[in-house]
Amino acid sequence: MNSHSVGMSRDSATKRVMLAVAVGPSRVELPFTAADGSKPLVITTPNENVSDVIERIEAVGGSANIALAYAQNFTIFTITRDSGKARPTADAEVYNKELSMGMFYLRARNKRGGKFRVNDSEAIIPAGNREFAYAS
Repeated sequence: MNSHSVGMSRDSATKRVMLAVAVGPSRVELPFTAADGSKPLVITTPNENVSDVIERIEAVGGSANIALAYAQNFTIFTITRDSGKARPTADAEVYNKELSMGMFYLRARNKRGGKFRVNDSEAIIPAGNREFAYAS
């Protein structure tokens, strides 16, 4: 299943999220800041595989803010790369890389935040993450 098979395409999601970040009804805070001061943002839909999103995160330096775009709103969380330097933490759940982003986020949200491992990447989802409305 890809981002075009069900629901909103990634291109459409990107346009809607970027418009909301720029002029949306509420201020969108991006929690992750890279060493160079930038705030990389990777936009995904619930239908994309976690492995595809991880590849895009690697392309922007290995860690990024993630905007998971649904039809009515989007949510922001972060995925950071472990780089294999640290041992996996005991409290981190391990997920299959072919899991959809929607299922990944649902499982993470039900756990109420925490650490999740997918291959050598660790996703950190704050318990107090926020959902944002799109700009009209």
